[in-house]
Amino acid sequence: MNLEILHGKTPVSISLGIALAASRRRQLWILGRRKRMVPAFTVNMLVAGFVVVSVCHGTVLADEQHEYATLTSLNVAAADLFGQSVSIDGDTLVVGAETADCVAGLDCGAAYVFKFNGNAWIQMAKLTASDAAANDNFGDIVSISGDTIVMGAYSHDCGAGVDCGAAYVFVKPVSGWTNMTQTAKLTVSDAAAFDFFGIGACISGDTVVVGAHSRDCVAGVDCGAGYVFVKPGGGWSDMTQTAKLTASDAAVDDELGQSVSISGDTIVVGAHHKDCGAGGDCGAAYVFVKPGGGWSNMTQTAKLTASDVQAGDGLGYSVAVSGDTIVAGARYDDCGVGGDCGSAYVFVKPGGGWSNMTQTAKLTASDQEGGSNMGDAVSISGDTVVVGAFGKDCAAGIDCGAAYVFAKPVGGWGNMTETTKLTASDAAANDILGGAVSVVGGTIVVGAIHRDCAAGADCGAAYVFGALPILGVPSVSAWGAAVMVLLMACAGTCILIRRRERPAV
Repeated sequence: MNLEILHGKTPVSISLGIALAASRRRQLWILGRRKRMVPAFTVNMLVAGFVVVSVCHGTVLADEQHEYATLTSLNVAAADLFGQSVSIDGDTLVVGAETADCVAGLDCGAAYVFKFNGNAWIQMAKLTASDAAANDNFGDIVSISGDTIVMGAYSHDCGAGVDCGAAYVFVKPVSGWTNMTQTAKLTVSDAAAFDFFGIGACISGDTVVVGAHSRDCVAGVDCGAGYVFVKPGGGWSDMTQTAKLTASDAAVDDELGQSVSISGDTIVVGAHHKDCGAGGDCGAAYVFVKPGGGWSNMTQTAKLTASDVQAGDGLGYSVAVSGDTIVAGARYDDCGVGGDCGSAYVFVKPGGGWSNMTQTAKLTASDQEGGSNMGDAVSISGDTVVVGAFGKDCAAGIDCGAAYVFAKPVGGWGNMTETTKLTASDAAANDILGGAVSVVGGTIVVGAIHRDCAAGADCGAAYVFGALPILGVPSVSAWGAAVMVLLMACAGTCILIRRRERPAV
């Protein structure tokens, strides 16, 4: 059976084995052999001699993942490294370009805000720091939650010396995103040279967490720390931390704070150089749960490690949390075909709450290869995990990069390979697609910082993939409780679809 999908003016033809369509919020879903999705606006189906016409705005599972857009900044320049960081929430995404130049000099950094207008992603604003200086690396990390964006500038100098670091908060003006400087600047009360505060940053609602992976401690240098900032009652303004997060087993060179993530009252902080019984740099991730009285200086609630840990794995190089699920990347994890294949680990909160534990599941690529560095970047939204592998080779050459999508199985997370692999339609050697990833709902954005452009080398780009593969069947809503039962193309078997709610994402 053939299915024609009209996306804009471009028809996409797919061949189905089993097909299912159900209306929910004016969406049509089609389950194909390979469970991959593209957007659909008009779908015409010929099934067992019956013609069904449905006008919808949603997604369709098809044989190929759909690449919606390739984004660059309007004033892109060589060596900007646009796509160094990416973050998406709803119809707004932000992309960091940490080496964009400014009037103050080279590598000041910048970030760009894009909004989906119903047809395309449009650049709305360029975000910069009012005190921008050369080599600040502003935009190395970005994060968005609702109308608020936070970004790090880990090489920003301060009164205590060089590379103290800073983080900047931007709140969307009433009239919408426009070129602007920060609403607030976040710093720490114990700032010191070479802390690299801002190497990691994340926001959820009114709370920001920022990593400083080279913060010293009583044990020695580069123990690392995380800092929490809670929005004051009067709104965001220049401030120092609400709380400082440290590890109870802090040691020299752990680099706690290399990566950070927050979801509600739960923060996870990576320490990819944490040693273990197997040797050095095994890595770990630390979970901090907000106390009943609010955030205050504290050590971890739980420590997460891998059951198959080896020296040099670097677990925690990247981390992400969504609800009760944490994912941590181990970009240096070796595999049977070589070194630094990389992997990611999923941790699901036990019924009794977070406690020291090893992984619930390990995620790997079906096409593993040495040097892929899978796990350099991770993101999670509901039941979907995206893992970047910037060192993945392709037909065009080495280090084209890729991202791997993992959809939670019906029976829960278990060791698995990817549901879908994402690549760029214009992939080139050394693009390193996958160095930054972000997912929310049905949209994924992936950075490729070394993508060349007409202006020169390493301009960078961000790729938007507009639909996610899912496992299982979406629900039928009260809107349209209509369910079409289609026939298996060859066998003619009738499939009975039962009404149930689609899992939240």
